[in-house]
Amino acid sequence: MAIATVSLGYAILGYTGGLTSSVVNIIEHYEYKTFIDDNLVVPLVSFLVIVLDNYTLT
Repeated sequence: MAIATVSLGYAILGYTGGLTSSVVNIIEHYEYKTFIDDNLVVPLVSFLVIVLDNYTLT
């Protein structure tokens, strides 16, 4: 799964997509049973990585 998502992320968004996919795959792999659902954390982290990467590179 990681190979597919990182490859697609890099192909679509370049460096930012590859970085975002890598971070999200790490979160998915080490999923802990917390009070926050995984379905909320993954989009939130994806959004934050993309926004922070765009602001720090430009």
